[in-house]
Amino acid sequence: MFAGGPTLLSALCLIQAEAHFDVGGRFETRVGQAPTGTVTTSGQLAEQSQLMVVATPELGLRWIEGVDNLRADSSTRILWRPIPLYDHRPLFLESVDLAHTHRPSKRSQWQLNLTGSYGEQDYTSLSQQFAAQPALPLSLTALIVNATVDASWRSSRRTTLSLRMGALHRRTVNAPTTSSVSASTGTVQAGTTVFTLPTQTVVMVGPQAEFALSRQSRIELSAPLTDYDIQGLAQNQAASFLVSSPPPDHANYATIQPQLSLLDSLNRRHQLHIVAGLTYARSFHGAAMGSPITPLAQVELSSLLVRTRATTWRSSIGAGTSWYADPILGQAVQRGNAQVNLDAELGPDWGAGLRMAFVTDVSGQLRNPAGTDAPPLDESFRSVDLSFRHRWANAVVADFGARYAERAPHLEPSNYLDVFSSVWHNRELWAFLVLTTEPRRPPRPM
Repeated sequence: MFAGGPTLLSALCLIQAEAHFDVGGRFETRVGQAPTGTVTTSGQLAEQSQLMVVATPELGLRWIEGVDNLRADSSTRILWRPIPLYDHRPLFLESVDLAHTHRPSKRSQWQLNLTGSYGEQDYTSLSQQFAAQPALPLSLTALIVNATVDASWRSSRRTTLSLRMGALHRRTVNAPTTSSVSASTGTVQAGTTVFTLPTQTVVMVGPQAEFALSRQSRIELSAPLTDYDIQGLAQNQAASFLVSSPPPDHANYATIQPQLSLLDSLNRRHQLHIVAGLTYARSFHGAAMGSPITPLAQVELSSLLVRTRATTWRSSIGAGTSWYADPILGQAVQRGNAQVNLDAELGPDWGAGLRMAFVTDVSGQLRNPAGTDAPPLDESFRSVDLSFRHRWANAVVADFGARYAERAPHLEPSNYLDVFSSVWHNRELWAFLVLTTEPRRPPRPM
């Protein structure tokens, strides 16, 4: 906000119509056990008790006139880990979000979203940003810019045509730490960084057509085209022993994913969402892939379990598989995923939620070559989140609960349900409290 705030104020002065100026904030504290950011001689991240404190002041601008809606938000995340890094200064991250919606007619709409962030990240914050990413860097200063444009046109009562275009650019600003991996023993010296964040650019174009079969059912046809360009991979590839020397520094993939989606309301309480398609991928740089054609599938069942005057319980359960370009290692893999969600509204001021997720590489594409002693790469991730929410006088929202997460190398299907397997490591156990203030307009000058 310290850097983005003046930008919003300048934009406010340029707008001739009435604008709404909002201020708010977020305070978060976490206590528990998580990797510290150092590597043991066995190649695993050391786990240690930690206390994390995060403060995020927020500044917002809202402007609505006719068919246009403009929103701009700026925030500064200040993250400090007094335990165990009491002698380290806080880490700062600046973020800016811009969104503009335009409705030229009752049947058409287009929306532009632009987000950007610049600042310092460590393993604990990256594990929240890359929630289902098995391999992660330890610390870095990164620049991230993401832009999307959505345009839709309702051609008839049953048919809606849309187009999405997007671009993402992510890069490390500071010089990466050189990894001290021994080529003869495959071990990592304690206190050194193994992975960095490569420079990644993603460009996507996705046409889509939606057809309403009935009031309860609709289908969607889409075929997004995506180009993935990842540079700066040499250190990560060498550290993981994925390839022989000299390792490639550049990976480029192009994909097209034709798919059919069905959303059907089975009855008043259950809704089924099925996605079926395929991914055709081609590698222009980097390691060779397996089959260029892989399946794309997702099944999700959403249910209304209980509804009374005071409470509402909802659930969703889903599983699927899809092609994935690992942004850290630059490898193309086939990922499987499963998730279970349970949400409850307990009166006007209370709520609760349970989230369970599991992600793994079903192809085993990232296994270390035979004859190397490097530790196996993380290709699997699991997490459980339990949270409660309470609202005070429409001014402050408190979220508190616990989070568990672990990572593991490639798992055979027979080991998916072995929750106590010793291969799981990099454990995160957190108890958290988050206080979020509702946006408030500052008083007008007299």
